[in-house]
Amino acid sequence: MRSFAELKPISLAYVPSHLDPARLGQTVYRPGAVVIDFEEAPPREELAAARRQLADVHAAVRGFCDVVAVRVNSPLGAEGALDCAAMRELPQDVAIVVAKPVTAEAIDKALVLAGGARPLWLMAEEADITGRLPALHETYPQLELLIVGGKDLCEDLGIAFDGAAPPLREAVGRIADLARELNLPVVDAVAFGPDEAIAAAAARAQSAGMVGVSLIRIKDAEKLEAAWVALSS
Repeated sequence: MRSFAELKPISLAYVPSHLDPARLGQTVYRPGAVVIDFEEAPPREELAAARRQLADVHAAVRGFCDVVAVRVNSPLGAEGALDCAAMRELPQDVAIVVAKPVTAEAIDKALVLAGGARPLWLMAEEADITGRLPALHETYPQLELLIVGGKDLCEDLGIAFDGAAPPLREAVGRIADLARELNLPVVDAVAFGPDEAIAAAAARAQSAGMVGVSLIRIKDAEKLEAAWVALSS
C-alpha cells in the first residue's frame, strides 16, 4: 500500500457501498483514494444487500484506484459489527475506517471483526478527539490516516455546516496541528459544489498542512488535483 506521505495531492472519494458494481466499473476518474461507505451513504434497508456485494464493489473500485478503505457503522452496534465482518473477504491492505465514537473499545472490536491486521483510518468528527489522539496513535501502529468529518464536527461544535466556518476551521486547525506533531497525515472535510468551491477547499487544506480533501463526487478528483497543483506552483 502506498504511503500517504507520497500521495500529495490527494483526493479521497466516498463511494456508497450500495452502488451497482457495473456502474462503478465505468468510472474514468482517478481519485487518490476511495472509501467504500456503509456509514452514511446507503439507506438502512439496503445495508444487508450492500454487504453481500462488497467484494464486487471492491473489485470495481480497484479498477481505477489502488488505495481503498471501507467506512463502517459503529462496531459497537449491530449494523457496524456486520459491516466489519463483511470485510473479512477483502484483501488485508484494505483499510478500515472507524467513525465516532473513536475509542479503543470501538477500534479493537472493528479490527477483530474485520479479520485482524488492517490499516486503520479514523474519522475526526468530535472536537475532543485531540485529547485521545496521542494515545490512539501510540496504541495502534497501523493508524495511517485521519479524515475530518466536517458535518459531524460542526454538529459537535453546535454550528451549521459550513466548510469555511471560522469555528470549524479553528477546530480543524487544532486537529491538524496535533496530527502533524504525530506525523499522521490528515485529509480535510468533504468539498463539493462549483469549481471555485473545490479550489477554496484545496486552499484551506494546504494552508493547514493537510495531504488532501475528501469528496462525495468522484468526478471532482481532477478539479481538486488541478487546484492543488496550481496552489503549489
